[in-house]
Amino acid sequence: MLLTPLVPRAQDVVDASSISYFSSIEKNLISQYIETGETDYLGLFLAVDPDVTLNELEEARIRYKTAIEEFNLDKLNKKKAQVKVQRIYRNIHNSFFQLYREKNYFSHVFQKGEYNCVSATAFYGMVFESLDIPFTIRENPTHVYLVAYPETDKILVETTAPGVGFNLYSETFKRTFIQKLAENKIISGMEYEGEDVNTLFDKYYFNDEDIDLTRLVGLQYMNDAIYKLEKDELNKAYSQLEKAYLFYPGEKLRYMLLMTGVQLLNRGDYYDDETVDMYVRLTRFEGQGIDRDMILGEFGKIKEEILVRKNDPERFAEVHNVIHERIESQELKNEIAFIFHVENGRVLFNMGQYRKGLDFLEEAARLKPENLNANGLLVTSILHIASNEPDPGKRIEFLDEYRNRYATLEANGHFMTMLAESYLGESSRRFITSNPSKGLEWLEKFEKLTESTTEMNTSYNLLGEAYSTAAVYYFRRGNKSKARELLKRGLRYSPGNFELEQRLRVLR
Repeated sequence: MLLTPLVPRAQDVVDASSISYFSSIEKNLISQYIETGETDYLGLFLAVDPDVTLNELEEARIRYKTAIEEFNLDKLNKKKAQVKVQRIYRNIHNSFFQLYREKNYFSHVFQKGEYNCVSATAFYGMVFESLDIPFTIRENPTHVYLVAYPETDKILVETTAPGVGFNLYSETFKRTFIQKLAENKIISGMEYEGEDVNTLFDKYYFNDEDIDLTRLVGLQYMNDAIYKLEKDELNKAYSQLEKAYLFYPGEKLRYMLLMTGVQLLNRGDYYDDETVDMYVRLTRFEGQGIDRDMILGEFGKIKEEILVRKNDPERFAEVHNVIHERIESQELKNEIAFIFHVENGRVLFNMGQYRKGLDFLEEAARLKPENLNANGLLVTSILHIASNEPDPGKRIEFLDEYRNRYATLEANGHFMTMLAESYLGESSRRFITSNPSKGLEWLEKFEKLTESTTEMNTSYNLLGEAYSTAAVYYFRRGNKSKARELLKRGLRYSPGNFELEQRLRVLR
């Protein structure tokens, strides 16, 4: 996909109903959060690990509850804030934390005693919340930690040595992020040239505001996504980023979602339903990283790959139907539907399958009545179908139907000419088969049509033949005055017509 993501701006980009879950525990806990806002923090932190079982979850709850109950709240609350925090820190650390590991799941705290600064911060945060100790969580470029009593004592709760870090961003990731900021003038040219990448990344990527436990759940999902990105597991990483965004919505996660999604699309194949799904997801970034032309251009690529190169209209229809059903913007749906219908119509037109293509082209013209491309293909298809109809009556019926359906055809010279010539042909046929009343009726229709528009160029020979046939019919029956009248009428619509003038000269 030839998309160059811009830096996204505020707008929701995740559809909670379409998120992929890696376990039933995770699905139940996140669904509960989405539906009720209830945050089961212990469950949510554990659920990031897809292998956690219900038994492990229950055992963790029991261990956590026991740890909380071991604190004598009456005694604890009589202590000074610093002493209270130190005692909690020591008890929890001794009971749960044995070995620091940079990359791990929160579940490893209970399974192995392994932790990092995110999992330790999450644990202490839950404990402080259970014990009604005010706290905030602070995130910086290489670390996350707690501050207890942030409004008064401001007690730092260090969860590991700063600098070890809870996630490490590659230099490529940092450079790309800052480059996009500069391209979109979020960073001035002077600042971009004057500061190093690391300084700018720390300044613009990380949020200076404190975060809470809910956002820390998002941060843990983001870390897991980064681990998966390092292993090139892009689909899993995207799923984790969507979950991260639910708990920690913001610009940096929108940016990571967009970058990962574009990578997936660039590698994808539209015979793979996951690629189609990713296309739909990325349309949510319209106006905040991707514009309308990019979205439509990518659908044009789908058309080229499936409909044109592989001549597979069935798959093209399947892809379009999925996209049409799932995209929310009606305006965007219509734009994509127009491309789908006009391109199907064009392919069938080029194959000479005009009737099969007509339904597609009619829908395209309905979606964009002023589009010259769609209207040109539609009119030309109608003319091809009509010209291939050997029965003049059926041809007229077909043309009149479309004339009544599309008022714009009145201004199309090719269409109006074929209709007029069909009237003349039907008139001749009626006189030849000795049905003069119908013959005259079709001549009158031709004359009325001719007088109502200038958008036609009726065949000189066909017009002369039609009025001559009518005149001959009356001449042979001894009605020379009617014959002369018809020849003169014909000359009004085709002045100087040689055949009509010759026959009129004979009758004089």
